[in-house]
Amino acid sequence: MLSETIPFRGFITLAFADQVGRTELALGVAGFLDLTLMDQQFEELSAVIGASAFTARKVVGGQVIAHKPVSVELVEGLLQAPVAELIQRARKSQEQEELELERAIGMGCPAF
Repeated sequence: MLSETIPFRGFITLAFADQVGRTELALGVAGFLDLTLMDQQFEELSAVIGASAFTARKVVGGQVIAHKPVSVELVEGLLQAPVAELIQRARKSQEQEELELERAIGMGCPAF
């Protein structure tokens, strides 16, 4: 449930800019209690030179405080799955969330 408290102080997220769905898909996330450790791990992620459809973000307090383009190989290595599978799962998850929201709104429930 969205109202539950998340015990982590920060996150590193991996996302894909989906040109087909014209949206951004969340592929994976790692939560951190120790922000120093999070900073170290984020700095160790190799950025690609130029543009990439894949982005790593450092998030604290719900705000993106740093981001960098990353490679397909980095995403697959960190998430231990082929990118095609990760994208398919993320699209399916997003579709399910949209359906649940539409049902809730249709039943007169507030969206938030």
